[in-house]
Amino acid sequence: MSTTVDHQSTTAPSDQSTAGDSTLADLVERLGGIPLDRIKLHPAPGTATEEDVIRYKCCELLDGVIVEKDMGWEESGWQQILGWFIENYLRMNRIAVLAGADGLTRLKPGRVRIPDLGVYRLDRFPNGKAERVAICNIAPDWAIEVLSRSNTKREMEEKREHFFAAGTSRIWIVDPRKRTIEDWTSKKSMSILTADDTADLGEILPGFTLNIREWFDEVDATFEATDG
Repeated sequence: MSTTVDHQSTTAPSDQSTAGDSTLADLVERLGGIPLDRIKLHPAPGTATEEDVIRYKCCELLDGVIVEKDMGWEESGWQQILGWFIENYLRMNRIAVLAGADGLTRLKPGRVRIPDLGVYRLDRFPNGKAERVAICNIAPDWAIEVLSRSNTKREMEEKREHFFAAGTSRIWIVDPRKRTIEDWTSKKSMSILTADDTADLGEILPGFTLNIREWFDEVDATFEATDG
């Protein structure tokens, strides 16, 4: 059963250069407390460019810092199975493109994010079709993140802030362990979805609904049961 929550963000602004980071601890703090081993030190933090993030695999660019995106085996499966449902709709309604966890997206100059899944409506592209570029120039209409074990609360808050600021209208934060979905429709409005719910994405994909239990059942048919 879905539960609606009004949320007040506690995220500290991260739109500051690395010049204020006197130590690696400062840098980690600014990036939301992520594990240090996800921060690439070459090129040096604060000097990385979009060319660098293209060269790396599964990394994001945040104010001159290359940050490795965390995606585990189980989380990748959740993402892929959800993608099946979305692609089944798009085969019959080619109004959007679905990108996976290697789909670089420029949210603003110097900030490149990669949602685990991103749905981009074609009518938002200049010619009505997705551009053949290394980095997409528009934010996803629907951004989906599947929580990995190294993701932090502040990291995810910052991601939401970045996507909404760039024009994203719907964000899902999927927790495979809790088997819940945070369904964000604005910076301060969020509903909790569970297996008892059917999600309506009609404002982005007209006529598309997702029975959450069907998705979870497909995951359970693929992955072994957990103790929790």
